[in-house]
Amino acid sequence: MATPAAPFADIEQMLTDVTVGMLANVVVTPLAGEPFAAFFTVAGVDPLAPPSFVGDYELRYAARAALLQVGDLLVIRGGHYRVAEDPAPIGAGTEFTVRLREDRCVRA
Repeated sequence: MATPAAPFADIEQMLTDVTVGMLANVVVTPLAGEPFAAFFTVAGVDPLAPPSFVGDYELRYAARAALLQVGDLLVIRGGHYRVAEDPAPIGAGTEFTVRLREDRCVRA
C-alpha cells in the first residue's frame, strides 16, 4: 500500500523555496553541482582558541536546493567548508540543516 502524500506538501515546498530565496544570507557553490541560496550561521568563536571545530558553522537550505553528503566541499563567501555531518531534515523535510567545518587546506 502506497503512503499517501501530505495534502499541502506542494504548497509547503513552494513557501519554503520562496522564503529561503528571500531571506538567505549566502550563495553556496558546491564543488559538484549548482549554486544555491542558504542561511549560513557562524557560532561565537574565541579568536585565541584552536581552529574551528565541527559545529562552529551551520548551513540551512531548501531540500530541493542540493543533495549534500559528508565530505562535500562548499565555497561560501570565498571560504572553503566541508560537510561534517549528515544533513538533518527540519519539520516535514522541506529544509535541511548541516554542520560544516572550515577547510583551510584547499587552495583556490
